[in-house]
Amino acid sequence: MKKIVLAFALFAWASIGVQAQQLPRYSQYMFNQLTFNPAYTGTTEGLSITALGRMQWVNIKGAPTTVSLAAHSPLGVDKKAGVGGFLEYDEIGVHRRSNLFLSYAYKFILGESRFSIGLNGGIVLNLIIRRLRQRTNQFGHRPRLCAR
Repeated sequence: MKKIVLAFALFAWASIGVQAQQLPRYSQYMFNQLTFNPAYTGTTEGLSITALGRMQWVNIKGAPTTVSLAAHSPLGVDKKAGVGGFLEYDEIGVHRRSNLFLSYAYKFILGESRFSIGLNGGIVLNLIIRRLRQRTNQFGHRPRLCAR
């Protein structure tokens, strides 16, 4: 019995980091560094707002579409801290993913250089779109899974 419990616990622990979803793809990531690095939050002189959109394989049903909106700004007179966030929507095939993340960063001044450390957290919503899952045959009928 101990071996079964140990095997189950080991399997549960090993599967914590497993993911099988398609992540959004960015070809212009240099324009929206906040989505990849929370330490980037507040590194600009003032409020920074970025909106990006990407559509691949236009006019093909289920083609990848990604839209994101990010904003961040430094805080205080000395601008050592920054807050920001991003909203992201990604759709590919039957999968739809929406993200909302907030981020905070603090900068350390080291002579003429800066060192920034950041933290972000948020909500991820993964959905399967049922209307795209419904398949039809060449006659326009939905196939039946079992005969009546």
